[in-house]
Amino acid sequence: MRRLGVGRSKLLCRGSLTVLVFSLLVAGARLGQAEKVCPPVVQAPSQAEMAELLKQARDRGALWRLEKDGRLSYLYATVHVGKKEWAMPGPTTVRALREADVIAVELDVSDPAVRRGLLAKAEDEPPISSDLLERLRNQADKACLPWTNLEQIPLAMTAVTLGILAARWDGLDPQYGTEWMLIGFAQATKKPVRSLETVESQRRAIMGQSPEEQRIVIQNEIRGLEQNRQRQGVGKIATAWVEGNLAQLEGHTEGADAERLMSDRNQALAARVADLHDGGKRVFAAIGILHMVGEHALPTLLARHGFKVERVTFAAP
Repeated sequence: MRRLGVGRSKLLCRGSLTVLVFSLLVAGARLGQAEKVCPPVVQAPSQAEMAELLKQARDRGALWRLEKDGRLSYLYATVHVGKKEWAMPGPTTVRALREADVIAVELDVSDPAVRRGLLAKAEDEPPISSDLLERLRNQADKACLPWTNLEQIPLAMTAVTLGILAARWDGLDPQYGTEWMLIGFAQATKKPVRSLETVESQRRAIMGQSPEEQRIVIQNEIRGLEQNRQRQGVGKIATAWVEGNLAQLEGHTEGADAERLMSDRNQALAARVADLHDGGKRVFAAIGILHMVGEHALPTLLARHGFKVERVTFAAP
């Protein structure tokens, strides 16, 4: 069988929404050992802090205006981990959100059925060696996540998510990921939330398809954790998002397997956005920033669906 090369950027693409699911499952979990050094604990902001965050909010990420058939929709690049000071959308982003009829995200993880589907054990979960399992458990221990919270979840999903959660050491937490803000906005303004992908397609993207692909995902992710590459990679993507600098990410989707993964997903994502818009809805489509770069970048694909695509310029901070 051909050995599947699973690089850091590919795993980051796969692991995007897994972080959100895990934030529900293990948020705030600690091993209860006073002497243990754990990643920083996210504290929910007070009302006074929220008011100050709103006052200081500025636009981050990247936003495109999509025009077709006399209607405007929007494409917004998200990041799946963040900091408290990034939590509030800036004024230009808020205007686009208010104009939209529908908020569309990769997968609506506020839906309990979606969460159950993502977390269900795989029927074809691969057997792994006792050594590999022990290394995975060691990484969960370093993340201060009790193994009892994780053992009912697919091993490949656990491995990928631990890789992204390593960025908590740098103050980047999934509870401040962009999607939570967007879903919260939709709920507060009574706008419908639509999923652009299915649970099945997300599971394939996160974990791979065959048992062999899943085993390689686990193996490569553990190696990346042990070498600190995952933490560094997530940090670079978050920095590029804050600055809206897509050029920094151009190399992150290179490689045959990564290109195939991004190409397949992006084609489906673009078609779904187009279907929602063509159905008469003004759409605010929020998708991870890595989908906005490379040969099959979403702005390029949406132009092929007949949209006039124009990037929105944010005011300088």
